[in-house]
Amino acid sequence: MCLSKKNIGQMLVIVFASVVCGLVSNFIAEKPLPLFKALAKPFLIASAASFSEADADFVRQLGADSGSVLVDARPAEIYRQGHIPGAVSLPLSRFDDFIAERMEQLRAARLLVVYCSGWSCNDSHDLARRLQNKGFKDLFLYRGGMEDWLEKGNVVAR
Repeated sequence: MCLSKKNIGQMLVIVFASVVCGLVSNFIAEKPLPLFKALAKPFLIASAASFSEADADFVRQLGADSGSVLVDARPAEIYRQGHIPGAVSLPLSRFDDFIAERMEQLRAARLLVVYCSGWSCNDSHDLARRLQNKGFKDLFLYRGGMEDWLEKGNVVAR
């Protein structure tokens, strides 16, 4: 079987038409492949969800582990009113002001556990992302935060 110029031309037209149809379909799709468009923010949010999670029992056990640091993302004023024992204050709202003075302590830790007010608070996620951007790798999120800590009847430091 020999391919003629006519058959090759027809195949090229079919391939070209297929590529054009695919690109048009992608362009009008609700969730297009990122061929010519920037990736949407949900992709970035999905990467933040990859942090390991901690619960109250895990956090309680950290008290005896000198190789870990519990990081409170809440405002400093709220931290002073009561926080999980052993936690250091690194308010998300003043990250740039506080990070320099905490850097040595945080770098010395094997792992960091970040928490905030509770289940509906996103400050711990945002702070963990900022710490990750600073090069920290072993980050855990205590999603329940102070709300869960108090519900479980744990001690609060002042």
